[in-house]
Amino acid sequence: MEIVVRVPPDTPDGARLFLAGSGPLGDWHPAAVPLTACDDGSHRAWLDVPSHFRAQFLVTQGRWRAAETDPRGHEHPPRELHAAPHAEVHVGGWGRTSVRYHADFHSRFVPRSRTVCV
Repeated sequence: MEIVVRVPPDTPDGARLFLAGSGPLGDWHPAAVPLTACDDGSHRAWLDVPSHFRAQFLVTQGRWRAAETDPRGHEHPPRELHAAPHAEVHVGGWGRTSVRYHADFHSRFVPRSRTVCV
């Protein structure tokens, strides 16, 4: 099975992209299945999957802070993947606007500062 990922123009040059998904797609690790950058600007993966294969996935830049979004920057729901010879995905944008990260967060309950996501 070939998966073709088309990315938006603001994708950083040289960005490494991955599939993160359920089950054999890495149990939702953000850098589970590496994609190969191609000369036409797409990124591709070739998977050997059984005919009954089904999974959910998202495209990431290797971390959840840089996971795919819709074109307005909102969180994209997981995509469905079924066994087929070819699947094509169009990424709308990058980043997580629904999650806020607070670096160097101090608390009287925790001895050291840390990054907190809400």
